[in-house]
Amino acid sequence: IQISFEAEDGEVLEGYYYPGSENPAPVIVLMNWARGNQGEWEEIAYWLQGRGLLVREQNSRKTWKSSNWYPERTLDIPLGVFTFNFRSCESEDGCQAYLPVEWLLDAQAALETAAQLEEANPRQIITAGASIGADGAVDSCAWLNTTGLGTCLGAFALSPSSSLTVDFQSAADALLAQESPARVYCVFGLQDEASMETCLDYPGIRSIDYGYVEYHGLELIQFSRRPDPLNIFQEFILEAIGGTQ
Repeated sequence: IQISFEAEDGEVLEGYYYPGSENPAPVIVLMNWARGNQGEWEEIAYWLQGRGLLVREQNSRKTWKSSNWYPERTLDIPLGVFTFNFRSCESEDGCQAYLPVEWLLDAQAALETAAQLEEANPRQIITAGASIGADGAVDSCAWLNTTGLGTCLGAFALSPSSSLTVDFQSAADALLAQESPARVYCVFGLQDEASMETCLDYPGIRSIDYGYVEYHGLELIQFSRRPDPLNIFQEFILEAIGGTQ
């Protein structure tokens, strides 16, 4: 379902909603990286839902775009998925400008929109993102919980680096300090210096490093990764919302 919505400054954004198999359902908001648009998440969105819509196609790279290698979906809960394009990032080639202040508004607007979807459970919102989307996921999750519009139960960050004007640790600390602490996962490679400094040795969050790899963001989702990053993703989802039905 295509959805148009507005950021606080009036910018019109485009998103896509994959409703859950049962409603109202928890919703995960997936945020793209600067190297692509919301379509980067399409195969993973189908896989997360488990509604039989995923055609397991393979490409030679065995990356996040090659669903043939995806592990079995073990989630036993219905799940709605919402993706969107950050402004200036509608192209398949990714973002055409660097707009961190505006992208933070976009991430916040996406969560507000997700919480208001007719089929969504506003008390069961979670987020995930890569690179700029990783910061957007954590920042907007903490923001939503200050608004009364909904409840964000956790954020899954692939290579965050405080890139959207909000300090990652401040946002994560706010999520961890809640009466019911949210889950925060931070995934990175040790050759990605900014993400390593963000995630490593940070008490309270689940920090997963894939050793001395140079990959960033969605590149961390690869066939050869151990532990399987998509199984880690499922673990996060179950921890965040599995006990809040």
